[in-house]
Amino acid sequence: MSRHPETSEIFFVRHAPVVKKSGHLPPADPPIQDLDYRLERVAAMLPQGADWHVSPLLRAHQTAALLTPFARSKINDGKR
Repeated sequence: MSRHPETSEIFFVRHAPVVKKSGHLPPADPPIQDLDYRLERVAAMLPQGADWHVSPLLRAHQTAALLTPFARSKINDGKR
């Protein structure tokens, strides 16, 4: 498949599961659950050399922090 030189691929990574009480909506910016995340397989699917743009939400930052050791990319969290 030929690609136009100005075409980009965009990959979206959903945040890890968040802390919530059963039967209740989570707070506006809940943290992720404290679990044993095994991310090697997920990380292997991420593109190399990509620019990461991370939402300012806590759960997004926590998920990005879990993936950072595997990133092989620049992560832009909007704070730098």
